[in-house]
Amino acid sequence: MVRAGYYTSVEILGNEPPQRFFSPRRPPRPPRWLMVLAPAVALLGVAWMTVTDPALDVAESASRPAARPSPSPSPTPTGPPRLLRGTDDGSPTGLRLLIGDTLYDVDTRTSRTVRGLPTRRTLSWATAVGDDAVIATNAGGDAIEDIRVYVLRPGEDQVRLLFKGGFPTPAADGVWIKRWYSEARCELRKLGLDGRRLTRPRPVDCSVEVFAQTPLGFVGWQNQPDGNTDGSILVDPRDFSVLRRSHGQFTVVGRTLFTVERNRLYADEPGRPRRSLGRLPAAPDAMLPQVKGSPDGSRLAFEFDRAPSDGGYQNMDFWVYERASRRWLHMPSTPVSVQLKTSDWAWTDDGRIVVAGVFDGVGVRLAVWRPGERDIEVRRLGSPPEGSGGLVPLKDGGGAGPTIP
Repeated sequence: MVRAGYYTSVEILGNEPPQRFFSPRRPPRPPRWLMVLAPAVALLGVAWMTVTDPALDVAESASRPAARPSPSPSPTPTGPPRLLRGTDDGSPTGLRLLIGDTLYDVDTRTSRTVRGLPTRRTLSWATAVGDDAVIATNAGGDAIEDIRVYVLRPGEDQVRLLFKGGFPTPAADGVWIKRWYSEARCELRKLGLDGRRLTRPRPVDCSVEVFAQTPLGFVGWQNQPDGNTDGSILVDPRDFSVLRRSHGQFTVVGRTLFTVERNRLYADEPGRPRRSLGRLPAAPDAMLPQVKGSPDGSRLAFEFDRAPSDGGYQNMDFWVYERASRRWLHMPSTPVSVQLKTSDWAWTDDGRIVVAGVFDGVGVRLAVWRPGERDIEVRRLGSPPEGSGGLVPLKDGGGAGPTIP
């Protein structure tokens, strides 16, 4: 829940000027649920259904100290794929997942579609909101007016319509909705998951996009006239003014603002000077990472994507930063070749990282890793949904989200 009394940009970050981020060719990646309107995601189901299924091998240990982490090697475009390798001893994981519009029980390898969604939908995307899940989908069209947003409550498999014609931004107690009336007129308002209006509609700059509400404010980006996003912004939810800009990428964990700039990680806390936490461990040709804090706030997980512009295999690389020890831990079997648009990942409440996707040469898999362990667990997933994405660990499987009845 957002607390009253937000820090000013000076109190949060001091007066340092923004720096150029390390890969100016690529702005920070938008959150994956916003891709519900992207035509490329329509290929998701086809990609999931056209993969091979060989046996899995055991991976070697890959946890590394962080004093001087070695950059991950860049895959060669013409070389073979880097196969996902891990254990599958049949032991229970206790994991149940929502991916797009489908509920999965990992241990029984069963799945079923959520009830109550439009039958003519072609795209669905899920995200966690507290103990619930929100599913954004289209009703057969690709205009903003065709977007429908539904709530899936704990213990249910039937969704309830929350609103039509807008994009949801998760908050601790509901969702923010942005509506476009013209190129110059936009509004944001907040709804509870029971449909109650929590705030009145308020005007917002149409170029401002927010995708997460945190204790320090909204994290998002601002579209430029040339179509670029040019980094991250921190926005005050009281009046939607921009508190801070960076050419890098913001992530908020508790009341600490982490910034990735120029291939380095920085931390800003109220009342303290900005701290440099050192260089990132990934090779400099990687895109800006997607960063997520663990539920207890003790670790940061970094996913680095590499998508060669001249062909070759796309790769995903995972590193975890331990805040107390300032060590970097490397996920075993990564970098790994994967179809990036079919992949997503999340933390579970008990501190594991789960990654789902179509892995080259292996097929549709779920990788499970507890940072610090020598191996990852790899499990097969059931029939994947077509045109679905967004991974939400379910509450009774060790993560935030609804429970499979």
